[in-house]
Amino acid sequence: MDLPIIIERAIPFVIGFAVVIGLSALSFWKQKGILFQLTGAISMMLGLEYRHYFPGQLSLSISLIMIAYWLVCWGFAYLYLARFDTEHE
Repeated sequence: MDLPIIIERAIPFVIGFAVVIGLSALSFWKQKGILFQLTGAISMMLGLEYRHYFPGQLSLSISLIMIAYWLVCWGFAYLYLARFDTEHE
């Protein structure tokens, strides 16, 4: 049974967005820098790949939002890593 091409292209991104949502919730709950780094890396990869699979204005917007979320995650990662570094001196 063959899936339509749009569903075939969308399945990896739905899984990727589910992973980003789950890791985001976990990283804000546990407040660990490494979780923010992992979430940011996955959202950056999704943002860079999304534009190539789905052409149009909406895909460009989603790509830019995912790349901006990468910067937010890395900002929180450095914040929590710096806090950890100053607490344990």
